[in-house]
Amino acid sequence: MGFDDLKKKAEEALNSDKTKDALKDVATDAIDRVDDALKDATDGKFGDKIDDAANKAKDALGKL
Repeated sequence: MGFDDLKKKAEEALNSDKTKDALKDVATDAIDRVDDALKDATDGKFGDKIDDAANKAKDALGKL
């Protein structure tokens, strides 16, 4: 198996729906963790704005 074959297999794997869904799940989890950390760091003072930003980020992921 040559380099071109490996490259083709890697591209196919990265472009699969299963991989894309898994990456979106990881990204959504990361957004949720950052959301929680920011609300904790600000004692909830900016909770609504933080939630709005997190929701916009998740919406953007849904469009990928």
